[in-house]
Amino acid sequence: AGILFAVRAKIRMSKNNNGELVGIGGWLLLVIIGLSATILLTVETIASGLSGENLTGLKIIFSREAGELSKMRIPVAASFISGSMVIVSAGLLLTGIFSRNKNIRIYALVHYLLLAVAGIVDYISYFSIFFMFPETENDPRMASGAFRGVLSAIIWIPYFFVSKRVINTFDLPKFQSGGPSQ
Repeated sequence: AGILFAVRAKIRMSKNNNGELVGIGGWLLLVIIGLSATILLTVETIASGLSGENLTGLKIIFSREAGELSKMRIPVAASFISGSMVIVSAGLLLTGIFSRNKNIRIYALVHYLLLAVAGIVDYISYFSIFFMFPETENDPRMASGAFRGVLSAIIWIPYFFVSKRVINTFDLPKFQSGGPSQ
């Protein structure tokens, strides 16, 4: 923590003509960390679902001989598609942040709504499988995943629409250069 404080103390923050902070910093850093984690964890989840025994199970589910397991096709496909969309939208939002794209609010709105919907889709998909196959072990993490996606949308969508730093960084192109945080 001391190193981070020392580095932060050395960086002069960029400010606009009104003395308000501009650039990537503050709460935007948490957004960047969260987006990076979202991409990595979602890629890891999809990759683990496409490997080993899971891949064998997917081949069976999507084969003509699936029988009762064919009921799992829609929930599995919905989960895969929504996870893939979250990865793409998080990547676009990160790119928009670093390129200071003026459409950042649209990117954020789309990403966080997709994140919420993906969590709900996974929750519904999981419980549809659970009800089709009652012997499936209950996983309480499914509800927390859906809750996190909705909570993220509730927190970050308003942030992108009302934050002074977001307004100063993405809407107002003219500001005084103050250092590397620009």
